[in-house]
Amino acid sequence: MPVTHVTRELFGFLEELRRHNNREWFNANKERYLAEVRDPLLAFVAAIGPKLARISPYIVADARPSGSLLRIYRDTRFTRDKTPYKTNAALRFGLASGRSVEAPGYYLHLEPRHVFMGAGMWHPSTEALRAIREAIVKNPRGWRRAKRAGLAHGEATLKRPPGGFDADHPLMDDLKRLHERVFKLQQHFGQANEDVRQILISAEKVEKRGTRIREVDFDDAVPTDNVIPAPMRAKLQAGE
Repeated sequence: MPVTHVTRELFGFLEELRRHNNREWFNANKERYLAEVRDPLLAFVAAIGPKLARISPYIVADARPSGSLLRIYRDTRFTRDKTPYKTNAALRFGLASGRSVEAPGYYLHLEPRHVFMGAGMWHPSTEALRAIREAIVKNPRGWRRAKRAGLAHGEATLKRPPGGFDADHPLMDDLKRLHERVFKLQQHFGQANEDVRQILISAEKVEKRGTRIREVDFDDAVPTDNVIPAPMRAKLQAGE
């Protein structure tokens, strides 16, 4: 039977990957990744699916390689860190919904010396975040009951109450919470912004240089009304 639980080998592989985060090492150890990380986690997803269905029949536990298990490959397009692989494994169990519908779910993060589980919405839009705040205001008792589970936020908060909500609301500390996407995006695009700034500076330098060149050309230009072409001047000097 396949292993349906997290093993020490999984953490051992991820620790080695952290020390050798390059394509040559990963390709040489690809079979280890499949046997020690991917396949046991896919078996875990298949085993826990029926248990999650008892919580809600809408929770999706997809045991396909492209399902609940997140990719090991990093998106390096907008970051200075070009290491190609994540040094953690992660599972996502969302609610069944269309691609354009935002929905909450569960998240399991597995990393050497850093294991945690999350629940809720990841990267909610402005509309979804407002809907969450309105639900808290509408059902404060339910929100307090949910908080008893001891889940921690650790996210940034607004300095002022969000627009349209009573500043004196007893749950304002929760209503002011921002999704950490704000901070993540600042980090994510920080280098891109710096690159754009350097491009604008370079463009400005080129433009100023072009302006100086044009000024020199115009200042040194000689009126052409009374200018005799060079071949004609040579003939006149020769007395022709």
